[in-house]
Amino acid sequence: PYATAIRAMADHGISLMPDAVDGELSRGRPLLFHALGALWAKVFGAGHVSMHSMALLISVLFLICIYEAALRMFNMRVAVMAFLLVASQEVFFMQSSYVLFEMLIAFLCFISMWAWVKERYVLAALFMTMLFYTKESGLIMGFVLGLDALASLFRKDTDKATAFKRIAAVGVPCVLIGVFFLLQKHIRGWYIFPFYSEIIERS
Repeated sequence: PYATAIRAMADHGISLMPDAVDGELSRGRPLLFHALGALWAKVFGAGHVSMHSMALLISVLFLICIYEAALRMFNMRVAVMAFLLVASQEVFFMQSSYVLFEMLIAFLCFISMWAWVKERYVLAALFMTMLFYTKESGLIMGFVLGLDALASLFRKDTDKATAFKRIAAVGVPCVLIGVFFLLQKHIRGWYIFPFYSEIIERS
């Protein structure tokens, strides 16, 4: 339903609010991907070529970031190998131009981790917020980095100020995505789209 939801948002107004798109189309997801797609559609149109071009642009930017990060952290050989290894993966090749969340999630996960490693915690918080507002599965990255942030409180080689910066870099995006789901509960009456919540096995 993603392309349909993007077109609906382009027609009715770009927003990150839970009610910006009909629940049957948004499936209760956070709406950053839809908002970016709707903005693209406003500029370039909502046709098939346009929508697939947006998805392909995200994938190309992901590859460029992999190359640049590897080049700055290691050397040209590692950068080229990393670029080729990712670009030649079947899942990347197949989904690179699909109107799906996955390439944007991969891109934001990677750049969040890069910012974290480089100790640029404001950027890490920004990219993690974007990640969380793309799809709930992005919270796994927040969980992993959150564990690292908590562990840094007990490391002797990490000062307390840095440890608290790390906790804030994870905590702020978590609070912001929490606000989205609280609003969703208030507006729609559910946190998770009923289709998904009803198939959870509790026995």
